[in-house]
Amino acid sequence: YPLALTGLVRAVLEPGYPSPFSTGLGAALMGMAMCGGLVLGLAAAYPGGLGLGDVKLASALGAWFGPFMGIQCLLAGFIVGGVGAGLLLLLGRKSAKDRIALGPFLALGACIQLVLTAQDIVLQ
Repeated sequence: YPLALTGLVRAVLEPGYPSPFSTGLGAALMGMAMCGGLVLGLAAAYPGGLGLGDVKLASALGAWFGPFMGIQCLLAGFIVGGVGAGLLLLLGRKSAKDRIALGPFLALGACIQLVLTAQDIVLQ
């Protein structure tokens, strides 16, 4: 909850960050609802898979990045998570019945989104 709260405060104090397309408190709340709702829907569809920690992290990413970039963070996290899980399975570190946490991959997806956004801003 503190991460989401700081994202909302940031949206009020610095409305043009990180993108001019996702500004203000409304965009932060919409990002929280979209990202958190998407992961909550996935968690409800497959109860043994995603947990509420993943839902809270996705909501916080939505608050920080807004609706459009928040969904891009989730997409990057899911892609990196799928590749990482595949590698863990291929290398024999995990079996098909083991659980693999999604949270670190979501955080890595957010880092990837930050780097790509910073590159885009620098190139313009």
